[in-house]
Amino acid sequence: MAFELSAALSKSIENEFAKLGIKLEICPGFELESWEGGFLPIRLIELPQEYLFNLPQLIQISGFELYYDQGHASSRTTMGRTIAELILQCYFTAILTLLSEGTYIDPQTGDTYEGREALKRAHEEIMEYEEFLDESSKKQHPFTRWEDYLA
Repeated sequence: MAFELSAALSKSIENEFAKLGIKLEICPGFELESWEGGFLPIRLIELPQEYLFNLPQLIQISGFELYYDQGHASSRTTMGRTIAELILQCYFTAILTLLSEGTYIDPQTGDTYEGREALKRAHEEIMEYEEFLDESSKKQHPFTRWEDYLA
């Protein structure tokens, strides 16, 4: 997806997550334009019941790998990802698409999504994952303090 940067991007992303009922805080100091790529830590505070999949509501540390170069962003999680990682990756990518008025291209299927369609697809992908939930994907990592996760 290609888009222009905004100085208040983190707050805008957090606000869009809040509209979905997902309360979170992106790593302090995160700025996409200076992001060198790699794991983006996110403090996940609250999820809607439908995304808990019978897990307890827990303030946790989670995230995914995010890369940005010349107006294009890409994200990924590894095999054995947790449901929290999947939720954050899917919606973060969809929200970037929405805010940038860009296009999301699913590298696995080649399908493209724009605007609210990207959000709809993110929700579908998360719900489709339920049948694959195992013990490792249900793992939650309690949040301690930001200093524990920042270099």
